[in-house]
Amino acid sequence: MSTIVQSGVSLYANARYAGQIDTLQVNNVTDAILDTAVAGFGVPLARTATGVKPFTLVGDAFVGFTVRKHTQTNAYNSTTATDYAIGASVPVLNMGYIIVTAESNVVKGGNIFIRFGVGTGATNVLGSIRADADATGGVGEDEATAVEVPGVVFAESASAGELVRVAITRIFE
Repeated sequence: MSTIVQSGVSLYANARYAGQIDTLQVNNVTDAILDTAVAGFGVPLARTATGVKPFTLVGDAFVGFTVRKHTQTNAYNSTTATDYAIGASVPVLNMGYIIVTAESNVVKGGNIFIRFGVGTGATNVLGSIRADADATGGVGEDEATAVEVPGVVFAESASAGELVRVAITRIFE
């Protein structure tokens, strides 16, 4: 009789999906009520008076990213919703590692920026994650279309449109 011995364990998952917690290291997940708009997986969220909403304005206060909940999506049933509905309780990763989609080319260790206005980026989708402020040619922050989120960095490099691991290095509330 032979015995199979596992020779190693990876800290990271083999398959990757937006909103997936991507490490066996310590992560902090809380729940909040989504109260103004639907949100997909791996979407940055901002605090509201009664819950959270997708991050879309320069003055929004970042609180974390929506976590992919396996009960929310079913790969074998295309009719299953992949967005959290308004009024739903959503899991929010506010410290740790999560997979998101990069709007621009990003470099490991670089701070993330969240799009709040139309700029020169490939997608111009509000709430997109990118590597810079996407300034539109003017001078100063008034021309920027994305805001930096201190304490959140890219944990690896990736090209525009690819999934990328980000690290939230402190707890956001």
